[in-house]
Amino acid sequence: MSAPRVLRVFSSVIHKRAFSSIWQHPKTAHLHFQDSRQYLRSLNCITLTQSSQKAEAKILHGRNNVPTLIQPYRGLWGWLNMIFNLVSKDRIREVGPDRACVEWLMRCGAVVKFKNYERWQKDYNSLPPGDFEKYRIEMVDCTDSAVMSVGFRHFQNCNEVRWVRLKNAMYVTDEAVAKLEYLHSSLQHLEIVSCGNVSDKGLMSLQPLEHLKYLLLYNLPEVKDKEGCLRILREAFPECTIEYPENVTGKNKQDEKKT
Repeated sequence: MSAPRVLRVFSSVIHKRAFSSIWQHPKTAHLHFQDSRQYLRSLNCITLTQSSQKAEAKILHGRNNVPTLIQPYRGLWGWLNMIFNLVSKDRIREVGPDRACVEWLMRCGAVVKFKNYERWQKDYNSLPPGDFEKYRIEMVDCTDSAVMSVGFRHFQNCNEVRWVRLKNAMYVTDEAVAKLEYLHSSLQHLEIVSCGNVSDKGLMSLQPLEHLKYLLLYNLPEVKDKEGCLRILREAFPECTIEYPENVTGKNKQDEKKT
């Protein structure tokens, strides 16, 4: 595949902000591309030399038109998004866990809000250029993002994250939900909505989130036993408001909106 052809494929499938970040921040891009070949091979991913038709991710739209990924890490889209999710220990040592986590989230199309700041960060290139320790992640909105399980390890040592929304995130799986345990000491508000790869197993993995005060679950077609999951979650979080379609328990809904 020629270089121009590769660039056309890249520009058509990569989220605009993620593409901009790699193009304008080659050092960070290098850190996340290095040592990826072996990891990709272990996932049996395709290469760029294959046709773009074969490279398309195979997606099944299940009930309620929620996208369910049949092969979450195959195809050109999955290949590129997986690279954006790779964890660089060198980058974490260089800038700290919160800054490295912000860079990961925004490469994947999510938005974040720092503690003691009102404005949501939506543009990768507008991130503060220095004084990284000053900026702690408080809120994360992963709506329509490409965050994957392999990237959730970025949350480790991000100790101020209290609010997370996972909505219409096709790569979020049970394994990814389980890794929210990294936020067990701070997470208070969690929304999991229209994530077609989250099942009963994923919901059961939420139990270590001991400080959870509000939990919204909605439009999760792979969850088969809603009542059973609710019963177990109510027992695990007696002081938490848990909201599911036509099922509300606990205190009144606390829906914190972005300003």
